[in-house]
Amino acid sequence: MKKLIFILLTITFAYSQTEPVKDIHSNSPRVWALTHAMIHTEPGDFIKDGIIIIREGKIDKVGRYIQIPSDAYEIDLEGANVYAGFIDGWLEIKQDEKIKSPDDHWNDKMRAEYRVKNDFKIKD
Repeated sequence: MKKLIFILLTITFAYSQTEPVKDIHSNSPRVWALTHAMIHTEPGDFIKDGIIIIREGKIDKVGRYIQIPSDAYEIDLEGANVYAGFIDGWLEIKQDEKIKSPDDHWNDKMRAEYRVKNDFKIKD
């Protein structure tokens, strides 16, 4: 009986192994405050030294004299221009060559040895 239980437990534990989640684990803030930026709200209209509050991934407030929430992660964008529009988060960059080494990360999406800016060429 003990032998049967041992065999069943061994088989159960052998099949219960899973690989780690293929994702970057993060605990990013829920509220962002982008400060000191030149915000272009529409053509010809802008807010100098403006503030953008982003809550839960959506723009909550835009203005110059708005209160920054206490739980916000503040990013100083001094000298930056922010334009209204959509953000394309899925930009594919063609790689010239794939670099593989024995010490690569188990997650193939982690590419610390690869610099996108080396292959990113903007065409005029």
